[in-house]
Amino acid sequence: LYYSSIIISLYSFLEQTMLELCIVAEKNNNLKIEDISGTGIFKFKTYLEKVIHIDFEPINTEWKEISQYNHLRNLFVHYSNSLMNESTAKKRKNSIQEIKGLKFNNNSDNIFIEFENDITVRNFITTIRSFISKIYFENI
Repeated sequence: LYYSSIIISLYSFLEQTMLELCIVAEKNNNLKIEDISGTGIFKFKTYLEKVIHIDFEPINTEWKEISQYNHLRNLFVHYSNSLMNESTAKKRKNSIQEIKGLKFNNNSDNIFIEFENDITVRNFITTIRSFISKIYFENI
């Protein structure tokens, strides 16, 4: 529960940071954030690409990792932190299995996600730091 809470908080920080950048860009633009389809970080990414013309190709590695953490965050928020039935697990496991430091344990009809150690959290912090740094300082 401790590590999952940190992942959720870090993801919220990232989402808020991207929203704030979009809000700054929106002040000098006719295209509004609400004009873009999608939700959360995916909506903000599209807005930043269209309005600020941020090229996400150089940060594709970070974006791929962030997308994986998006799936992990959604599991924690929508599926009792780490408990999934087999059907849900099969759909979701592929999108998060590349994240280091996670292990999947079967228990009857359910699968639990457990953290082996703090490497998952540390990697997410590193990814967010790199992503935000590149957006703010290398693309604008």
